[in-house]
Amino acid sequence: MEQLSLQSLNEFLESQGIGLSEKQFLQLEGFASMLYTYSGRMSLVSAADRGNLVRRHFLECFFYVKNLLTLFPPRARLVDMGTGGGLPGVILSIVFPENDIVLLESVRKKTLFLKKVKEELSLSYTVVNERIERLEPRFFKSFDIVTARALAALPLLVRYAFPLLRDGGQLHVIKGRDYEREMVGLSGHALRVVEPGDAWLALGDYLAHRKYLIIGKKDEDGI
Repeated sequence: MEQLSLQSLNEFLESQGIGLSEKQFLQLEGFASMLYTYSGRMSLVSAADRGNLVRRHFLECFFYVKNLLTLFPPRARLVDMGTGGGLPGVILSIVFPENDIVLLESVRKKTLFLKKVKEELSLSYTVVNERIERLEPRFFKSFDIVTARALAALPLLVRYAFPLLRDGGQLHVIKGRDYEREMVGLSGHALRVVEPGDAWLALGDYLAHRKYLIIGKKDEDGI
């Protein structure tokens, strides 16, 4: 399949109601360039995926954006758990520059890369170099949204995410078609499954095997 260009991606995003300013597009270009440059030495994106960075990774990250657009008020806080090379965390920060976004990553060399990206592209996120299970109590119940991508099975994701979420907060994650098996034992949680539309599938066949899951944390009254 022909490699998808950033310009083609940008045109598609506009058709989906995701308009990037000139500054945001330049930041996206800069991020792509840095991923290409540093991926080999820092294990950010596999060699097999590097040639399909935009179609394989950026498109999926923008599906997070699509689903967050109506849910992300200006003062909402988000943490991207196990962000790795910043997918989707850096892209979320590019699109939502006014929001308080935390990129959580346990591997130090990856956090050094994220800090370099932040400095060179003038982004506003915060980088935290720590394992999820060792986070300080100040992070508990302080986020409206938790995102995760290719990190762990759903039961473990919920166990990691829910202490970080305020009551009524949401975990957003993309999983494979077998997500229902991972949901065993989590039936008491509010779950919304979002299917990529035909336009997204036409652009990225990777999404044909993926489901976007929104898992809500009930408030103290159980609502």
